[in-house]
Amino acid sequence: MLHRCQKCLALFRQRFLLINRSYTVLWVGSTISFIGDILFMTVLTLWIGTLLHNQSYAPLATSGNGGQR
Repeated sequence: MLHRCQKCLALFRQRFLLINRSYTVLWVGSTISFIGDILFMTVLTLWIGTLLHNQSYAPLATSGNGGQR
């Protein structure tokens, strides 16, 4: 019975790791980096918007920080 459970556990681990361990680590790291980029751009836009509140060039300055990707 223990042998059968070990096979099931090995199959589950193999399916959990998308293709192999290195690929999974790369995929997770890329996802975290992408989320960080989105958060950074959002915070930067909000920060510039609050610094340049009621300035005539605020839309130009705010639109200049996007388009990194």
